[in-house]
Formats: sequence, C-alpha cells, structure tokens
Amino acid sequence: MTFHYEDKIYNLLMPNLNRYKNDFLDSGAEEAHFKEFSKFMMLNKISKTQKRENLITQFWIFFEDKILKYRGVRDENFIY
Repeated sequence: MTFHYEDKIYNLLMPNLNRYKNDFLDSGAEEAHFKEFSKFMMLNKISKTQKRENLITQFWIFFEDKILKYRGVRDENFIY
C-alpha cells in the first residue's frame, strides 16, 4: 500500500499470504470474509487521484526501473 503525505511517499509492504490460502479455503470462511469486506467498502472510501501522473505513480515508475537490475526482492527482506 502506498501513501503520499506532505510530499513524501510511504509504503507498507505486506507478507505473501499464500501459505494461509488452503486453511482459509478449508475453513469455509469465504462467504463471511466477503460480507465483512463488503461492509468495510461501504464504510470506507479509497482515495482516487485527479491526475494519472502524480508522486505515487512517479515513485513506482522509478522503483520498477531500478529494481530490474536486482531481479526483484526476496521475501525475507520484507520487515512484515
């Protein structure tokens, strides 16, 4: 998730949740999850930008260009 606040860019990097996928599917919680997510989306709004070219998109263009030489980032380098 990327935030733009006071001319600075902040990223919250989350772990890969694939290891929990089978447990989630086996628990039958899909319908409950969908209902809760629907409630969340009704009560919360995600900000949309007016322009396509903004600091967040500029950051990701820069990052994607620079990360290619490293061939990505290993999971163990994420703090969360």
